[in-house]
Parts: sequence; structure tokens; C-alpha cells
Amino acid sequence: MVYGGESGALRRPTAKWWLITTVVLAGLVEFCCAALVWFVGSDSWVGYSLIAINVLLVLAVAWSICAVFGLIRYRAHLLSAVAPLLVAVTVAVVYTGAAEWSGWQLSKGSLAAAAAECAERSDSVRIGVYTIERVDRDGAECRFYTGGGLIDRVGFAYLPDGPPPEFRASETTYRQYDGSWYRFVVSW
Repeated sequence: MVYGGESGALRRPTAKWWLITTVVLAGLVEFCCAALVWFVGSDSWVGYSLIAINVLLVLAVAWSICAVFGLIRYRAHLLSAVAPLLVAVTVAVVYTGAAEWSGWQLSKGSLAAAAAECAERSDSVRIGVYTIERVDRDGAECRFYTGGGLIDRVGFAYLPDGPPPEFRASETTYRQYDGSWYRFVVSW
């Protein structure tokens, strides 16, 4: 037996199988969290984020079983806290908009250069961290479609004259994003 903690209570040495299982689960959680931050930051198809969240939920169940076992049997407090801390940081990064903001900051210059030319295209191209599926030009307006919507078409629009006046029958809605840049949604 090994003495541990402030009270000097006896605790069992950590079993190798538990340690390996915990490290593997933490690695899988870290991978899913990184993927989720990437999917949000690069405005990828929402379905990818939903898949990552579902995998994280399955891993949370496995982690909970492993963590409870480790806490009770081995008093492994620090190692049992790794996955919840990773998930908490990921939630904070996604919820505060830091992932989306980072993707925008990394891509802003490339999108500005592409908007200056605004060559219409219907094939996919990577501009910054974004996969642009289509580029449309309408006068001074330049729209870059990303795969970020689940059903609706979404993307970035460079509108130096501001958004067009909204009509009730209009399918496209704009939200100012950064200067002359807007996020748009083309609803079904």
C-alpha cells in the first residue's frame, strides 16, 4: 500500500490497465475537442460539429465510468479531471466565439484579396481556413458560400455599400460581421 493525500490514508497503487484506459480516453477527448474547435472556426458543415459532440457524449459515459472507478479505487483525482477540463475549455472557446473569431482573423486577409478580384466560381477552394464552395458577384457585392449551414446556405459577403434593403419575400438575410463584411444566410 502507498500512503497518499494530506491525511496519510492508505491508497492502492494505480493499475496499469486503468492508467492506459484513462490516457487513451483523454487522447480521444482531446482529439474530438480539437476537431470541434476546428469545425466551428473554419465554418464547416454543422453536421461535423454534431458528430463530434455525439462522439464526445459517448466518450463522456466511458470517461465517467473510468473516472469514478479511479476516484474510488485509486484516489486518482488529477488524472480523472483531465477530460472534463478539456471539455470545459472547448465549451468556453466555442461558446465565447473565440474559435469563430480566430478563424476569421486567420482568413480575413485572404478573403479581402479574393473579394477585390471576386472571380465567380462554382468549385470548392480553400481561402484561409474556410472551404469556399461557391463565389457569386452582384455589382459591388461579393458572396463567399461556406458549408457552415445544416440546411440553409451560409457564408461571408463583402458589401462595401452595405447590405441591400430587406424585402419581406427576400430569402437572404445579412448580419454585419466586421466592417464591410457580413455573414449571410440564404433560407429555404
